[in-house]
Amino acid sequence: MPRSKIPQGRRGLSLAEILIAAAVAAFALLALASVTIGVIRADKYAKYQSFATTMARQELEHVAGDGAYMFKLLGYRPDQQPSFDVDLEVEKGTLVRFHQNLRVNYMPDSESRYSQVTSEVSWTQQGHARSLQLQTMCAVPLEPPPATLPLP
Repeated sequence: MPRSKIPQGRRGLSLAEILIAAAVAAFALLALASVTIGVIRADKYAKYQSFATTMARQELEHVAGDGAYMFKLLGYRPDQQPSFDVDLEVEKGTLVRFHQNLRVNYMPDSESRYSQVTSEVSWTQQGHARSLQLQTMCAVPLEPPPATLPLP
């Protein structure tokens, strides 16, 4: 059988060219893996922050919607700051404890009906303490509402 000859001007790749191409490809794959890990971490942080924002917003809506909510929550003791611990399964098999504080800063002006209400939620993610605060102004009474009298 006759051997086929490689036409003039056409050669294969040298070992050095193949090694350089492999190194460039490995570097590109490492960069892609690093970006992917960063995106996964950012997605997880966004998910946790979304839970915390929802918790804080719900409490602020309770206070804003019902000025007596703080008194119901605190047992008519406005000098206390209620706090809650909530365990949420943010991912399958992963429970995260969210700690929530609710504070009311009554305005010094006695004529003002409005107070600054702050809802702070904190949690630990990958060994780092994280927290989120939402604030609003709303009417929170300084005294408990009068009890409703039963109808005769």
